[in-house]
Amino acid sequence: MQIQPIVPSEYAKGYDKDTDFNSAYAKLQQGKTSEFQLKDGLMYKGTQLCIPEDGDRLQWIREAHTSKVAGHFGVEKTLLNLRRYVYWPKMHLDVSRYIRGCVLCNVSKPSNRKLGLYLPLPVPTRPWESISMDFLGGLPKTKSGTDYLFVVVDRFSKMERLTGEGKKLKPIRYGPFKIIKQIGDNAFQLELPPYMHMYSVINAENLKLFEPSLLDDDPEEDTRLPSVDDLRIEREEPLQEDCILEQKVCETRHGKYEYFRIGSKGQLPSK
Repeated sequence: MQIQPIVPSEYAKGYDKDTDFNSAYAKLQQGKTSEFQLKDGLMYKGTQLCIPEDGDRLQWIREAHTSKVAGHFGVEKTLLNLRRYVYWPKMHLDVSRYIRGCVLCNVSKPSNRKLGLYLPLPVPTRPWESISMDFLGGLPKTKSGTDYLFVVVDRFSKMERLTGEGKKLKPIRYGPFKIIKQIGDNAFQLELPPYMHMYSVINAENLKLFEPSLLDDDPEEDTRLPSVDDLRIEREEPLQEDCILEQKVCETRHGKYEYFRIGSKGQLPSK
C-alpha cells in the first residue's frame, strides 16, 4: 500500500505564476528533462514536494519548528525536518529568519557567542552600591529539598549573603530595549527603565538582536516577550525619623542573640 500526501490543489495552479518555479514548470509542460518532475500536477524535486511562494511556506516552517513534536530545534535541525518532505529555493534564509524571530527561542535559549573581552565594572564607592549574584550547586539536598545556594556579594566590602533555593533558575530574556550607543567593540548602552536599577552598559555576549516574530497575527502563537513591568517596585519615601526596620532573634551554637536593622532619617527603607 502506498500512502499519498494530502496537499492543497492550489499548489498545482500556482507553479506557472511563481517566480521560483515558473521556468522549470514550463520546461516540464513541454516534456523537457529536468531535475524536477510532475506527478498528478504537482512538482517534485526527487521526493520533495515543491512549495510555491504563496503556498504557506511559513506554515511549513512553523510545523517543523514550533509544533509539539518538533521541539523548537535550531536552524539546521529544522531544515533537516523540512527537507525530508518539501523544497523551495533559499529555504535556509527563510528558516533562519523565522527562528531569529521565534519568541520562545529568544526568551529561553542561552547564547553561546564569544564577542571579545568584558569591560571592567564601575568601582563602587560605598557598601551595597553594587553587587554580584550567582548560584552555587548542586549540593546535597536538605530536609526541605534545597540543593542550591543563591550567593549575593557586595563588591565594595566583599560581604556575602547566602540564601537557600530549591533549584537553579532558568535565564529569561527581557526586552526589547533601545540601543543608545555602542561602547567599545563589544558592549552597548541600553535605554533601560529607571525602576530596573541596573547598569545600562551590557556586554554583547548577553544581548540578542530583536527580530519580530513572523507569526504575530497567529492566534495560536500566544507566547510574548516577558515584560519588565514585573520588576517595577513601588516608589519608596525616605524615612522621616530614625527607627527599627527589622527585629529578629538569631540562634547560633554560642547561644541566641537579638538582631536589629536600624534605619536612619532620610534613608530609604530598602537600603
